[in-house]
Amino acid sequence: MRWRKLGNWLPVIPGFTHAAMPFYFEGEIFFSPRDNMHRSHIYRCGFNPRNGRLGAPRKYLEPGPRGSFDDCGAMVSWVQRNGPNVFVYYIGWNVPVTVPFRNCLGLAIDRHKLYGPVCDRDLYNPYGVGSCSAGMEYYLSVLGWETHDLRPRPRYHIVRAHPHSIAITFKDASEYAIARPCVIGDEMWYCYRGDQYRIGYATQEDGHWTRKDEEAGITVSESGFDDTAVCYPHVFDHEGQRFMLYNGSGYGKTGFGLAVME
Repeated sequence: MRWRKLGNWLPVIPGFTHAAMPFYFEGEIFFSPRDNMHRSHIYRCGFNPRNGRLGAPRKYLEPGPRGSFDDCGAMVSWVQRNGPNVFVYYIGWNVPVTVPFRNCLGLAIDRHKLYGPVCDRDLYNPYGVGSCSAGMEYYLSVLGWETHDLRPRPRYHIVRAHPHSIAITFKDASEYAIARPCVIGDEMWYCYRGDQYRIGYATQEDGHWTRKDEEAGITVSESGFDDTAVCYPHVFDHEGQRFMLYNGSGYGKTGFGLAVME
């Protein structure tokens, strides 16, 4: 496959930076900017993939009150319709003492948050969970923390919830992070990293996923907003064409890009 890049956007929100984890849903993009305390929020704005027209950003969710599972940030992960309701799965951020962060998954139904996380540390995921796809059928699971350049660094890959099993894991010792699964049928896009993030691709047969990153069809540009990294893909179909939203360098600091499959 091959993706043709169409451009990039960075919505302007006074007092905020970044536009991380873009997700297209029913004519809108959900994304997560950061406030001046570096906390992620969830915003949305109208977007037309055909002409690239972007509407004015509107706040959707903000971090929770002190002591809650998302008091240090709420970052969009997956959006879907469930009957008349819109379900927004999101990553809740906490700042613990011994490591830089702790993540779990929260759920908002029509902008109303559930009181606690819907997926957190447990026997299967003792160090935390993160971005999800297809509701929570696939999600990021933290394997532990290692020391890198005298600082703690998490290792995480992608698992399947039912039955709990590894879906996408590391190819070799150079990798330590695999994130943001996006599943469409028997295909999955995600991002993986050693030095910098790249977008990967896998196919499923008989419940087993095979990495085929060389077929992903998209990588960094020679210059521009995605010249050092490409990450956090969301692939979706619109009016007979397949599109990909993704972030470039700086985990969304440079905005998000759009590409179309050719």
